[in-house]
Amino acid sequence: MFAKITSLGAWCSTAHQIKAAGLKRSKSLFDWNFTPVNTTLNLIENDFHGFFERERLQIVPDRYTVREASGMYVHHIFPRDVEGRIDADQFDAAYPAARDTVADLIQGWRQDLIDPEPRLYVWALTPEWTVGTTARAAAERFMSLIGARAAHPATLLVVQEERWHEPDWGLPNVLQRAVPPYVGPEHMRWTGHEEGWRAIFAGLALAPSLSHAA
Repeated sequence: MFAKITSLGAWCSTAHQIKAAGLKRSKSLFDWNFTPVNTTLNLIENDFHGFFERERLQIVPDRYTVREASGMYVHHIFPRDVEGRIDADQFDAAYPAARDTVADLIQGWRQDLIDPEPRLYVWALTPEWTVGTTARAAAERFMSLIGARAAHPATLLVVQEERWHEPDWGLPNVLQRAVPPYVGPEHMRWTGHEEGWRAIFAGLALAPSLSHAA
């Protein structure tokens, strides 16, 4: 049904669950970062113009992540000290390699846009990450943006926790699914409810692939 699957975030659980299910996915800038939905949409609309320039990056006060001026929190690209915090002393030295990593991910996104094979985009949405818009409006805007830019037929899967799941929006090529709330160790909360995600993928008859991106 779908040649590949692409994560839109809004945080790491989406890419994690796609990968854990063994599904064939494309690497995405949105895989392992925290990205408000309006940030995601604006970056796509502006083709990432100016994104990740050095002056746009700021280490947040607790040093657990880096905020890009677009609103994305870049969580895994920069080196960390023994306490797991961003190493401020090594930040500038690490920036060129981080910039190259981001540039490769952006170029990969652009290459994916010209791939004609059907693609599924997956977006986990919560009220925390939809501030300033609604999940429905975000989905509608994304489909408009991707429809104007991509050579492939696109389907969007929106996953919301059961307590926030909304009635069917009736949007073409947009699927809505609910997942139970995470139960388990607090430090693994970011992964989401694995059984719930697996049930969603199984319900869509998505077949595992032996090869998938890291």
